[in-house]
Amino acid sequence: MPLMTSQNPYIIRAIYDWLIDNDETPQLLVDASKEYVQVPRKHVGKDGRILLNVGPKAVRGLTMGNDFIVFSTRFSGVSEEICIPTHAVIGIYSKENNVGMMFAEVSPKKSSATGQDPTLTVDPEVDLQELERFAKAVVDLAATVEATETGNPVTRPVTRVHTSDAPQDPDPTKRKKRKAQLKVVK
Repeated sequence: MPLMTSQNPYIIRAIYDWLIDNDETPQLLVDASKEYVQVPRKHVGKDGRILLNVGPKAVRGLTMGNDFIVFSTRFSGVSEEICIPTHAVIGIYSKENNVGMMFAEVSPKKSSATGQDPTLTVDPEVDLQELERFAKAVVDLAATVEATETGNPVTRPVTRVHTSDAPQDPDPTKRKKRKAQLKVVK
């Protein structure tokens, strides 16, 4: 029987959507000591964890994939590109009332027969390819943000992440409550 992929990315996305639909602020608790975690190290606690506000008002270009969560946010006024492997997410819950889900912190066990990690279901090269794709999207996002902030046009093709095809009404009181949806447009 083939091994199944982790259910955690699907649960993270579902809880994120549920929190947004209920006007809560989603937060991710992340183990910053895991490989490929890209967060500002000066904000990581002594326990190796960092708590990140991932609400729509706090982040730009949020992409929640099966292997990585990528977005841009500000720490002390400085824009930072964040990349979190989904296996590094310890929990996702509401800032307002702590409702959400914590995930078991499991260290991989090696199979005694093969010496291999039985929980790995994806070839490592595929993971690196996805990491490279997300890294490119983050770089493109940073270029777009910089161009927007400075008024200088972007001189190369950019991958843009849109939260909706619907036009945004500038008056927030007239906006309809909608589920956060991400769409990558090239």
